[in-house]
Amino acid sequence: MVSSEYQKIWRLMGILESHFGEFGERALADILGQDVGRLVRGYLGFLTSEKVIARTGDGLAARYRIMSSGDAPPHRRGHVSGGERQHAIWNSIRSLRTFSIAELAVTSATDEVPVSQDGALDYVSGLVRAGYVRASGTVHRSRVRLYSLIPARNTGPRAPILARGSSISFDLNLMRSVNLNGSQVDARAA
Repeated sequence: MVSSEYQKIWRLMGILESHFGEFGERALADILGQDVGRLVRGYLGFLTSEKVIARTGDGLAARYRIMSSGDAPPHRRGHVSGGERQHAIWNSIRSLRTFSIAELAVTSATDEVPVSQDGALDYVSGLVRAGYVRASGTVHRSRVRLYSLIPARNTGPRAPILARGSSISFDLNLMRSVNLNGSQVDARAA
């Protein structure tokens, strides 16, 4: 699920932090090669927005520390808007427990982070494939489908990152890839 480039960056971040107590974008790019500098910058931005790493200094030479250790998180596509939208949807799911897609879109949306029914359905469909959510019937005498969060899959406030078309996800709360529909379910998620 995680590209080898992101795994290299993640491993190097851990090594630099263990030796120096922190790491910087420039050190990562210098070691890995300037041709991956843009990839490093994007990944650091993503990890910062997901609160996996935190900035420790100001100025041009920003320094970082790892806040959540574990496996290398995959880079969420469109992390600036998509990640905020997925977090809003995920936290609405956690609050509502049982919901329709229309209800979920309304409760997840804000002025800053709009959520369409199509966007909500897309993320919920991925959560169903990954084993976090299940279809739980329909509203009485209507065709409105209801969904519910599987209580044992409520792993925490950070939205899972879903692999398109797969049942594998990366759970930022557990900091590892999981396949909740598979035979190995993490005891911490149960």
